[in-house]
Amino acid sequence: TEFVQSQIQVLSEQIKDLGETVTKTALESVKDVGETATKTAMKSVKDLGETATKAAMKNVKDLGETVEAA
Repeated sequence: TEFVQSQIQVLSEQIKDLGETVTKTALESVKDVGETATKTAMKSVKDLGETATKAAMKNVKDLGETVEAA
């Protein structure tokens, strides 16, 4: 029975190590996905802001030209 108990102990330690490795890998993956999503979202917001600014500036220019023409 000592042999079986020692094998169970070794197996338990291996399962614990495997669980820790899986957890660490999963957390790193989630972190990477989060960082990628954040970067993508920030770029999208920046692009949207630039597009809105350009559109607003064009509208102001067009309005100014319309006022001058009138």
